Amino acid sequence: MLSGASLPPELRDLPLPPEEAYLWGRLPPGPRIGLVGTREPSARGFRIAFETARQLAALGMTIVSGGAKGIDRAAHLGALRACAPTLVVAPMWLGRAYPKEHHRLFSTIVARDGGYLTVSASTDVPFRPTFARRNEALVALCDVVLFGEMGVPSGALMAARFARRSGRPRLVLPWAVDAPDTLGTQGELEGGAQGYFRPSQLVRLLEGRPFDNPEYWQRSTEVLREWAAAEARRRKRRRRTGKAQGSMRFEGPVEAERSGGNEPVIAAGDPVLAAIANGATTIDALVERTGLPAAVAQHRVLGLTLQGVVLRDGGGLLRVVAKRSVPTR
Repeated sequence: MLSGASLPPELRDLPLPPEEAYLWGRLPPGPRIGLVGTREPSARGFRIAFETARQLAALGMTIVSGGAKGIDRAAHLGALRACAPTLVVAPMWLGRAYPKEHHRLFSTIVARDGGYLTVSASTDVPFRPTFARRNEALVALCDVVLFGEMGVPSGALMAARFARRSGRPRLVLPWAVDAPDTLGTQGELEGGAQGYFRPSQLVRLLEGRPFDNPEYWQRSTEVLREWAAAEARRRKRRRRTGKAQGSMRFEGPVEAERSGGNEPVIAAGDPVLAAIANGATTIDALVERTGLPAAVAQHRVLGLTLQGVVLRDGGGLLRVVAKRSVPTR
């Protein structure tokens, strides 16, 4: 049991801090990255969350999630795949784990140097206030919160509201165009969240913050050095060619969408890609043709650019690079 001075300072700083918290295992060091989302993601949404968690955990970051089905499960499994500790911030005691199907997963997390933490009493039952307290504690313990696919209504939206109120940086993962419901994800973008594309993005965001984690400092320094070298090469190519490059090396989850060859696999039915293929060369034109909010259209364009599917030509206009499976009118 954690209470008083032993209660994590992040929890003590909440507007209504819990009197006690209960921890099995240990509280892994920062930086702590929250990753939450729907319990019913698309196959691609699950894969992106898993790969994102694996990559960040391999850099020494601690992945924090709520232990639920779907995106939460992908986050914990991705961290375990990287042989890294992960933290479950749960609504219930470990002996009454929710969902009960994840009891084995939670035991594995604790056994592998991770932690299982709850601010609920042993007699609490899983209903809305219990999950609200869990989500508030989860956000408080994180330095950054990532959102995978999530719909409306969604329990992850509670975490999103807490993140906005507390000023935590919020980033949105790419999602599948055929996902059952991503209105919550798209709403976060419209509400000011950034798109997430690569681990170096988080390393730069966290620069200058003190973390008692030598492994993270060593690996993050290597990431920043590689990123700076890549940026220098890109600037040199731009000076030499006199125009922006059409493709970029992608460190993040969309890389999993590539085929065995060099050409990206393009998901049929993507309205943004279809609009570009049919002559929409600006964000305004994409908004007009697709009916999507500008923030959502911009996020999808960035994802397609990082895949090497779309580029901006010398005049800054959007063009399709690879047209295999590009939907047309």
